[in-house]
Amino acid sequence: MTAMQRPGLLLMDGVVYAGFASHCDYAPFVGYVVGVSTAGRQTTMWATESGNSNAEGGIWQSGGGLVSDGAGQILFATGNGISPKPGPGKTPPATLAESVVRLNVGTDGNLTPTDFFSPANNAKLDQDDADLGSGAPIAIPDGYGTLAHPHLLVQAGKDGRVYLLDRDNLGGMGQGRPAATQS
Repeated sequence: MTAMQRPGLLLMDGVVYAGFASHCDYAPFVGYVVGVSTAGRQTTMWATESGNSNAEGGIWQSGGGLVSDGAGQILFATGNGISPKPGPGKTPPATLAESVVRLNVGTDGNLTPTDFFSPANNAKLDQDDADLGSGAPIAIPDGYGTLAHPHLLVQAGKDGRVYLLDRDNLGGMGQGRPAATQS
């Protein structure tokens, strides 16, 4: 009653993946990624805000689709909810609002977060309804990056900022600039 499938669908290896947020911000809701086989059987479900059925963390993306940049890989962006505290991207926390998230599809079909990025002002974005996940991530084709960062992704949010991220290392939250770009 309060959930709505928002972004475009992703078909990967015989499974259709769908992202969910709320219906018009009606609570309670949590963001979900659900997988359904092309035979019509639910294969998996993963929540953006583990352990809290009203934590929000919706996957909105203005109709843009979930992204895959390789076998068993899904990227998407979230909005409002409980934002991650400072920490490295390769150890995603249980609360992933206001974030770009990478999920790995395991051989058993289970979804596991393996990397994330969240702006340093993530709590303010939520407070101001200026959600990062209002826009959808776009994977830039290989060949447009640098030798140090060959796999890029663009994410734009409601606050007008545009983020250029390294898909191989999304960056976590509050980790500073990568050493390669510091002067």
